[in-house]
Amino acid sequence: STIKPFVYLVALAQPQQWSLASVLDDEPITVPLSGGRSWTPRNDDHISHGPTLLVDALAHSYNQATVHLGMAVGLARIHRFITSFGLSVPINPDPSLLLGAQDFSPY
Repeated sequence: STIKPFVYLVALAQPQQWSLASVLDDEPITVPLSGGRSWTPRNDDHISHGPTLLVDALAHSYNQATVHLGMAVGLARIHRFITSFGLSVPINPDPSLLLGAQDFSPY
């Protein structure tokens, strides 16, 4: 979850499109992966909370809302932002990057 704030910062850096009052879908999402696989993240409480304010999705660390937001913002943009802080991330990140499912290191 340490990466989630980066996802939200990238979105909020686009104030014409996103604000703390933006409504996100905290609903199930299935993201296609390479090799015909897919990824369906769930919230820690296993509950979908429906339309949720961006600020609440961040405060409650809702996985589904974060993935919806991250996919809308774009993995490439988020990847560039994270690496600008000197964090090492895979060159072709998979969407699980949005939830911090990968190891990160400043070295």
